[in-house]
Amino acid sequence: MKNRFMKKAAAIALAAVMGTTAASSAVMASCTSFTECGKTHIAEKSAEIAAGWDEFLTAYKTALNEDSGAQADYYITLGDGAKQLISMFTGFDLSWFQSVEMVQVESMSVTNNKMYAEFEILLNDTSLATLNFLMDLETSVAYMQVPEISESWFMVDYNVIMQQAGADMGISIGQMVDIIKSIIASLPDGTTLTNLMNRYFGIVYDHANNVEPTTATLTAGGISEEVTVLGATYGVAEIGNMMIDLISTFKEDEEIKGIVENITGLFGEAGAGIYEQIISSMDQLSADITESLGDLSALPSDAMTCELYENADDEVIGALVNLDVENQSGGFCFYTTDDGEQKGLQIEGMFEDYYVSLSGTGAETDGLFDGTYTLSLNDTAIAQINVYDSALYENDDTVFSCCEISILPQEAPQAEEGAENAYDPMAQVRQVLNMLSSYSLLIAADKNTSFEHQDILISAFSGGTELASISVMVDVSEGPAIPDVASLGTIVDINDQSNMENVQADLMNNLPALLEKLTSAGVPQELINSVMGVESAEEPVA
Repeated sequence: MKNRFMKKAAAIALAAVMGTTAASSAVMASCTSFTECGKTHIAEKSAEIAAGWDEFLTAYKTALNEDSGAQADYYITLGDGAKQLISMFTGFDLSWFQSVEMVQVESMSVTNNKMYAEFEILLNDTSLATLNFLMDLETSVAYMQVPEISESWFMVDYNVIMQQAGADMGISIGQMVDIIKSIIASLPDGTTLTNLMNRYFGIVYDHANNVEPTTATLTAGGISEEVTVLGATYGVAEIGNMMIDLISTFKEDEEIKGIVENITGLFGEAGAGIYEQIISSMDQLSADITESLGDLSALPSDAMTCELYENADDEVIGALVNLDVENQSGGFCFYTTDDGEQKGLQIEGMFEDYYVSLSGTGAETDGLFDGTYTLSLNDTAIAQINVYDSALYENDDTVFSCCEISILPQEAPQAEEGAENAYDPMAQVRQVLNMLSSYSLLIAADKNTSFEHQDILISAFSGGTELASISVMVDVSEGPAIPDVASLGTIVDINDQSNMENVQADLMNNLPALLEKLTSAGVPQELINSVMGVESAEEPVA
């Protein structure tokens, strides 16, 4: 039991140091020891993180507490390869299909607890139907209308639906929104976040056994830099005592107490006593660690080895963490190097006999970045990743950050003499990779994405030919006017079947016009007949 616990304690310490050092590039340091460098680094990074965190909180508090509007466009296309593949499995000829699009505009009224949205569905750029959707957040009742089917509005009571599904939450959607708003309002601001990061990561660094700095050549992606190596070790005893110090500080931390009590207080009686339960569990954890330490002299003094790398410009450009305790080993490293023209990257993670690495080089020209990287598993290159900044759309100067992932084909390894029956743990991996080797994926997003605008494109390719693509464009803008329920006209409760006859009559009256739109969009009459249950193409539905 003690051995298992010490493995857990060491793993927590490893995660703490990795979390502090994994993004160590380009932080000014100029330090003389691992502890000093780590504390300087976390002070710099916590300030950067706090600034972004405050921006996030401000944006979401504004969105949740003020009336707002948005417009979104979702666009899906299929290439010939994808259409052939789908046709093979479904039996339907999709050669006519080009694209499907959904355009959405919506408004949210915090003051009136209402949300309203209008949707338009287009097939092959031909408008098929629209959907109007009004939600009363306070009562969890929604109203939906498809004018092309019926002028009536369908009323859906989500409370009834949840009860029928046996998942009644006991609160309305509006109350859930209020809880989310209260949780966001209870989260710590950037200053508090900075204090917490410096406080707790500082304890991690204070327990390091610093070693004398050395010099070395650090290489990442074939790009080398001369560095000062600031190293330290953590024995099992230091890890255990570090955990005890972290727990002791946590128990007396008024900022932590305030955050926990603010959030748990939102849940009334259900949240009562949670902070006290956390403190009690911390007491038990501290006692377990103290008991597990036992004879300190018998425990390894170098269970974890850490290094930070500082270049000639006093920038921390890499970090390494190695863990070896209780017959288990693991490691992580993150290097970024620069020769003035090319930037090298090397990321590696290892556990026992398995390790993953990402390495390669890139360069920035006129503010645009371009790089090529290789993802490997146990020395087997499994994917090539190209990243670059580009203007994807013609006549559009918006810069997109792009990531293109291509699966690499695999060759069967040459068996050593006398090892024909040796177990090959990568055999199945190589088999799957060969199946996927003709495919690639492109992911692109607006480089200057903000809370007011988001633009994302995902495309799949086979042999260089596009199979399918999905694009999403969202803009914060003035939304449509929110109608009053009393102005909707005829409202039909979908749970009341006696009111559905008129709706069915409306559908039958409008069906020919709907089918004509499908035909105009390019849908074959044969497919329409098949979906509508008409056996012969000589008997068109419309």
